[in-house]
Amino acid sequence: MPAELIENAVAAYFILAIGYNLASLILSDSGNPPLTPTEPVQAILMMTVLYSVYVGEDFFHSNARSALLATYIFLIARFGIYSHVAGYCTSRYASRTAWATAIGINVYGVCALGLALLS
Repeated sequence: MPAELIENAVAAYFILAIGYNLASLILSDSGNPPLTPTEPVQAILMMTVLYSVYVGEDFFHSNARSALLATYIFLIARFGIYSHVAGYCTSRYASRTAWATAIGINVYGVCALGLALLS
């Protein structure tokens, strides 16, 4: 798979993840329930830091880059997939669609970062 396509897929993941949490923050600030129980400001900050470090990975040794990507994949799998699947409760999510979307975005992220790790 071309490197540019993988980079675009990773960038799309971070844009989707930050956008989803931004939408959740806007809903919450408007007096509506957030999309998920995830604290949106913390999630936005974490994703921004992760993407900033990811973009700067060209400055890391290939072993450090691989370790960072593996760590990102683990964090997304644990906190972006597992916590939503295991913690599903209708009162904690705006809707079942919001719940499934959160999981879908993070599954996509694991796949995109997995391709980056393998490339």
